[in-house]
Amino acid sequence: MSDPILGLLKTKASEAFKQGDFTTARSLYSHSVDIDPQDDTHPLNRSLMNLRLTRWSDAEEDATKALALCQCTKNDHKQKAYYRRCQARREMGDIVGAQNDLKAFASTGGARDLVDAEQKKIDSSITTPQLVPAHQSLLLESKSAPSERTYFIDDAGNKGLGAFAARDIHRGDLILTEKPLLPFPHNSPSRTELRLAMDNLSPTDLLVFLSLKNTRPDRGDTIDGIYKTNAFANGGIVIEASRFNHSCRPNARYSYHEATNRQRIFALTYIPEGEEIFVSYLASRNVYGATRNQRQAALRAKQNFLCSCAACGLDRQLSLESDRRRTEIRSIWDRMPTFNPRTDGRAYLQIVVRAINLMKEEGYWADADDFANEAAALCSMHADWESAKYWHGIVYETRVAEFGKDSAHTFKARRDFEDPRSIDHPYAGVFHGQTFADIRL
Repeated sequence: MSDPILGLLKTKASEAFKQGDFTTARSLYSHSVDIDPQDDTHPLNRSLMNLRLTRWSDAEEDATKALALCQCTKNDHKQKAYYRRCQARREMGDIVGAQNDLKAFASTGGARDLVDAEQKKIDSSITTPQLVPAHQSLLLESKSAPSERTYFIDDAGNKGLGAFAARDIHRGDLILTEKPLLPFPHNSPSRTELRLAMDNLSPTDLLVFLSLKNTRPDRGDTIDGIYKTNAFANGGIVIEASRFNHSCRPNARYSYHEATNRQRIFALTYIPEGEEIFVSYLASRNVYGATRNQRQAALRAKQNFLCSCAACGLDRQLSLESDRRRTEIRSIWDRMPTFNPRTDGRAYLQIVVRAINLMKEEGYWADADDFANEAAALCSMHADWESAKYWHGIVYETRVAEFGKDSAHTFKARRDFEDPRSIDHPYAGVFHGQTFADIRL
């Protein structure tokens, strides 16, 4: 079955060609060649773009490739290939080769007026100076790091591209805010919905989309593969945000800000200039409460890569210690619903402190609000508003750092911090006489 993207590539390349954007059209045809290398149409079309861009050698090579793929019944394709190679060879000064191609063009039924016009050029030895073409990058990002930017995109070794700190970054700093290229903030699109959205992309935006990694190339659907590899749970396809690589010890976190329709990334901890910025492709307990083997299995299934981040790349002994911490964190979370909130309040808060401290030992600086929010709720049940305020403060600080002050998550945390008695909890204030002021991080 043919890859559905081939039709879209042809349509968008034709659109770019009509606009005179031969560089974009050439790049789109190059993707067609890579996806379907046995179809002579793709190098034949790219040969024409190379002629328009004065890339004579490339035009000759593509025409030769098309001729090798042409079937005997495709005389129109052979005509075009011979004619385009003739032009390319003439421009390079290969008069004998150009003459032979012109004869082959005529013998396959090439138009007489084109033969006569090209013969005059050959006879006059008219050549066009070879120009140095301006190559178009498939990426919008520059590898330079302008001083006003927080990050820059560069080579990240075997991970491909990655994002790096352009300056010292501190916890809570906004690193990126970006409008999605293909926004699907509330659902995973069907293939039909995705195809309709792709049809509305400009040729250059399609090129940018195609610059993203596809971890499912063997499934024969490039659009679906790229989307599933790179789409954010909220936000859809966001190009620059997709350049941030994964770590099970992330130093940054992404989130979708619905009010502005922007994907954002905030720093979770201090990131010195030049250090790579990592986010987590796994969520909450699937990362901080999972062992290395569990995380690697999830990432392999979801993203088709073997994680070797700072946590997964530890030697055996350190990895066992890391697994122990994360397993204990998960165990604490699973045990929390079993506590009696009336009689086990102190033990409950003590294991919350234990869980958050284990996160710190693990170098994991997100999601403390998962546990602190539960601690605040318990203190509210006991009408210990001072302690509730303390734990709401932890929640608020964590969410400011992770999502920004203007996120819906943070607004609620701020309200609860400023007035713990306003907490929307059906059991707030039902117990009295016990305080927990001595239990803190």
